Amino acid sequence: MKLSNTAFAIVLGVIWLLLRILWYALGLGKTGFHLGVLGNMLFLIVIPFRALFLTRNHGDLGLFADVKEALRPSVVYVVTITGLIFVYYNFADPGYVEALRAEAEQTLVASVPDEASFTAMQKQDPALKGITRDEYLERSRAGLNTIYSPGLQTTFSLVALSIVAAVYGLVITVFFRRLYRRM
Repeated sequence: MKLSNTAFAIVLGVIWLLLRILWYALGLGKTGFHLGVLGNMLFLIVIPFRALFLTRNHGDLGLFADVKEALRPSVVYVVTITGLIFVYYNFADPGYVEALRAEAEQTLVASVPDEASFTAMQKQDPALKGITRDEYLERSRAGLNTIYSPGLQTTFSLVALSIVAAVYGLVITVFFRRLYRRM
């Protein structure tokens, strides 16, 4: 049975999610996150390459038609992965984003360990004048809660994967066209 490019992209997205859950079950933590990123990079190379390889009119329609052919399944993959990332951060491993937020909060508190260091910080930044260290920490924690939320992490993933997919799609198309011309 031959999979269409769209179905192939969705299958790779599901494989990515299953691997991510496996790495979570093995307790790999940040290493599992990095393996997931590397898996996405690999899949974003394989998908447009396969799409161009299966196209019968290699380079006959022009560069933009080939780029479109390469990006179509990549966009499906990016949307699928983004949805799966949201599901993963909300249901499979909700503690991951919370751990990132807690780590950032520890860094924040360590940056102003006492009133003297906060006073020195106030001298450097006039916007901090008139607030106490506790008010500063409370406002900063509210910002961290926004930044380290599953929704915003998913949005960051969508933007990053979209940029990578576009760049890879263009580079692979140019590479593939040059390779095809030599054959």
